[in-house]
Amino acid sequence: MKQSIQVHFIGSEADVAKLNELRGAPLIGMDSEWRPTVKPFADQRLAILQLSSELHAFVIDLIALKDNVVLDVMLTEIFTNENSLCLGFSFGSDTSMFKNSLPQMSFYKRFARFLDVQTYWQAVKQEKNQIGLAKVVETLFDKPLCKGEQMSNWEKRPLRMSQLHYASLDAACLPPLVMKMAELAGTQPDAAKLTIENFTRELIFGKKLEVPIFTSDPQEKTVSKKDRKKRKRGPRKNKESKEREPDSESFATRDSSFPATDEERKE
Repeated sequence: MKQSIQVHFIGSEADVAKLNELRGAPLIGMDSEWRPTVKPFADQRLAILQLSSELHAFVIDLIALKDNVVLDVMLTEIFTNENSLCLGFSFGSDTSMFKNSLPQMSFYKRFARFLDVQTYWQAVKQEKNQIGLAKVVETLFDKPLCKGEQMSNWEKRPLRMSQLHYASLDAACLPPLVMKMAELAGTQPDAAKLTIENFTRELIFGKKLEVPIFTSDPQEKTVSKKDRKKRKRGPRKNKESKEREPDSESFATRDSSFPATDEERKE
């Protein structure tokens, strides 16, 4: 990971122009934070959005800039740029919070090119169990990911330097992480199937995201969440039959359009 990433705080409409640095960036890491709560059914709202290229990281104040048209237009142009690959780690919970917190904004409704990093990791490692970002970072870079501010109050202003560091790092680690995964994928027997491009999809809010699946059938390349449930469950048992047919061997990656729990996303 680069040691010289510049961190910028976007707290006013005048600051939004700084995001021009992300226009057309090859890789853009994304994450968001909201105030944690221990009370069930408590109201939550997005506090910040973090975006990062390989050189610049941005922490955007979504409380100060909620429903800001200038920000909405800028982010829409960034996320719909065909030259950029947007990266999220189990990003479903983030997009759900966008809808609940920012119903008047539309930047999150379409990402022209999107890669769920958790899904890609599962495919590269042939890993069925979902693991958190910190564990993936430690595995690939042999360094721990700072999680000291995970449960802090993200709505309080000004943010501490330690909060800015934590928040920007969660987005800034994704571009080098994906490149490292791609290197690892290139050493696998199924390297041709494990390219970044093969896992890149257009992400449209509210639409199921199909992801690659590895099976004994070379013609089958994608599968929906519904179909994966059917595979896992197997054929319906006939009342007259005594045995269920065994499922064929397969490995399917997670459908990243469905929200993950906070524990999955933040670990």
